[in-house]
Amino acid sequence: MQNEAIAAQVDLLVKSVPIPKLVKIRQIFKRDQEIPIPDAVHREFARDEIGSLVKPGMRIAIGVGSRGVRNIAEIAREVVANVKALGGVPYLVPAMGSHGGATIAGQLEILASMGVTEDSVHAPIRVTNDTITIGFTPSGVPVYMDTIAAEADGIILINRIKPHTAFSGEYESGLMKMAVVGLGKQPGARAFHSDGLEHMALNLKEMGAVMLSNERLLCGFAILENAYDETARIVGLTRAQIAIEEPGLLRLAKQSMARLLFNKIDVLVVERIGKDISGDSMDPNITGRFYSPYVENAGDPDIQRIVAYDITDASHGNCIGVGIADFITKKLFDKIDLSQIYINALTNCVLAPAKLPLIMANEEQALKSAIATCVHIDQQNPRVVVIRDTLSLEYIQISEALVEEARTHPGIEILEV
Repeated sequence: MQNEAIAAQVDLLVKSVPIPKLVKIRQIFKRDQEIPIPDAVHREFARDEIGSLVKPGMRIAIGVGSRGVRNIAEIAREVVANVKALGGVPYLVPAMGSHGGATIAGQLEILASMGVTEDSVHAPIRVTNDTITIGFTPSGVPVYMDTIAAEADGIILINRIKPHTAFSGEYESGLMKMAVVGLGKQPGARAFHSDGLEHMALNLKEMGAVMLSNERLLCGFAILENAYDETARIVGLTRAQIAIEEPGLLRLAKQSMARLLFNKIDVLVVERIGKDISGDSMDPNITGRFYSPYVENAGDPDIQRIVAYDITDASHGNCIGVGIADFITKKLFDKIDLSQIYINALTNCVLAPAKLPLIMANEEQALKSAIATCVHIDQQNPRVVVIRDTLSLEYIQISEALVEEARTHPGIEILEV
């Protein structure tokens, strides 16, 4: 971390680096219509293959994860309401692996930061770190389940379908991963990651098959979001349907993602990062900078330097993935909870995302340092893009060096010059 003397030295080194003027633009993506949550959830329960799974008196554990899913509190509340209407007795369980520092208090804090509380969902929240082993994969990997969920008569999962940041496969982030890693708590997360990045896709498929063979798992509600981070679709899938239907939903999710509409960027500034934004705090599917070689679309766009200014409050200091950046501010560093980052890194056996970038005194110093360390660019007129976070890509800022390119792009509207 910088002291005053180092900060002064850095200031001298980058004093002559000009900060470019920024222009606000709008990136335009296909916008699937946002759906009314209550109607969408009720419609899925009204299907006999879903609604018939809940019998009067059944204790139903509803798994909710740690990602910043839009409308998650409302979706959970509607699932609770429909379970009650069918005569079930619902309660929520955090299905988030080792997140929240792998502590009960930490997981409750994460749920509360997303608006998921007992008062908001009208159901109890029951938390434990204890697990049972429910089986083994053909290669001998153990599969774990939260003991509170395992005591239920039935389990329902709620999760968003989205590309993973470390591997590509039939199943990535979604219901299958929530079942394996989320319900598996810290031991499940550890078992999933222990074979290395190259085996994650296979582990997820094989561990998922073990989990889906457990009759307690009734169904899951898959959420698809559009390019504007809005709830575009909610699909109820039975235990058998998860394995069959989730790959197709993943393909739709990939097609719907927003992206940066510039292929070559000198410096990308991310104003805030965090675990509620992405599993890697800033989504590599947006930045093109992956720490794993096992992702199919790695390398797009081409960005020389990444700067992160701040961390979201909802992250509670967990910004695992900060190592993807080249420069961060002291303000961001001071908010980091190293214990959460270390637990994540030790659990998933991947250390690069936990490593710290260069820490700059302030935003100006961080941006100037990033520009100064770029090679083969026009440092007097750098190609700079500034985004709020990797979930917010409609309204962004670009430097003047990118304006002419933006004018000719059919998906970009220049809002101010």
